[in-house]
Amino acid sequence: MHALALIVFVSYFASLFFTVRVFVYHRAALALWEPDRGVLTRQYTRMARRVWSFIAWPSLIGMGVCGVVTLYLRPDLLSRSWTQALLGLAALLVVYHVANQRLLGRLERHESVWSTFRMRLWGQGATLLLAGFAAILTMRELAWYYGVLGLVVLGAVLVVVLRAGGKKDEADASSGKPGA
Repeated sequence: MHALALIVFVSYFASLFFTVRVFVYHRAALALWEPDRGVLTRQYTRMARRVWSFIAWPSLIGMGVCGVVTLYLRPDLLSRSWTQALLGLAALLVVYHVANQRLLGRLERHESVWSTFRMRLWGQGATLLLAGFAAILTMRELAWYYGVLGLVVLGAVLVVVLRAGGKKDEADASSGKPGA
């Protein structure tokens, strides 16, 4: 059971990182001229839809099944604070997943989407969720406030790094270079 849970967990986060990165590329392609814009946005939409449908959703469902089976076999885990924290993080993951599903739909319908910087910032949500899962699973007895503090610090570092990347994109855009 543990091996299967690990496989679906890794598959899910790989698909999540890939799909959100494709969203960033899709958004950047909207700044290009036709016919490049149409070709790239169609290709990015097709790539994201395939990964989302054939890897992300099945992996998320697989993680849910593995979690339910684990709790069925070990109901004593529910009384532990780290398990409760994991369940809370899993709920946030489902919300993030559904939000990405809606974002994919907006991109498919060619509706207005966020800026490239905001899309990159959104993509770091997956990084924060993965860091949260890793922290809880490796440091089970750590006080919850240390975990929250760690995620806040990691989030702040990611914002600083992304802002630096955003300035580079602006410089590339003003010089005519395509940014991604």
